[in-house]
Amino acid sequence: TPLASLYGAISGLCELGPEVIKALVIPKIKFISERIEGYLEGVVLSNVDKTAAGHIKSALVKSVAPVLKTIRSPPDFVEDYKQEYGYLGPALCAAVAKARTQPAAVTPSPSGTGGSLSTGQQQQTPVATKTIVQN
Repeated sequence: TPLASLYGAISGLCELGPEVIKALVIPKIKFISERIEGYLEGVVLSNVDKTAAGHIKSALVKSVAPVLKTIRSPPDFVEDYKQEYGYLGPALCAAVAKARTQPAAVTPSPSGTGGSLSTGQQQQTPVATKTIVQN
């Protein structure tokens, strides 16, 4: 699968909310980490793949960290994250640690769907998300 397609799939799944991230994205992070590490750390033949790998890393860190914050107990150790999530472990650990210090929990949620959240509470959508509007 081309990395650009993988990025599209990951972005779409992450837009579906925390339950989908927990069930479908988090179990595949180590595999995805192995797939993108060479493009971000090694010699790259294609700038398109390097760009896609960078976008994949950013999307995963942004979307997965708030979910990991809720399912993992502190303390957060970089080595534990690296062992469990591979190359993306240190970035995820830093993002989770940062999320734990923020006063209000901001969890990615479906945008523009009008559906209710599974927790029954209204949550804020992060400012930097993309909104999909269907007419």
